[in-house]
Amino acid sequence: MPKETNTRRQFVELTDEVATLFELGIFELDVVIHKSLYVIDVNPVVSLEGVANAVDIYEAFIRKTIRKNASQR
Repeated sequence: MPKETNTRRQFVELTDEVATLFELGIFELDVVIHKSLYVIDVNPVVSLEGVANAVDIYEAFIRKTIRKNASQR
């Protein structure tokens, strides 16, 4: 069964690297650890079920993307 845990610094850094590599602003990053094996699942489509400010997160990201794209024209 999956369980939510506090995020360690190494996974915050990993998340930053994934965001840069795949040019993602909002995404899910699932990390499964078994002994010394890591499975990393990157999902660009995010389920924010249970996140109280999910709409605000998406709106801010979309507005930022629109501004960025408009300034590059």
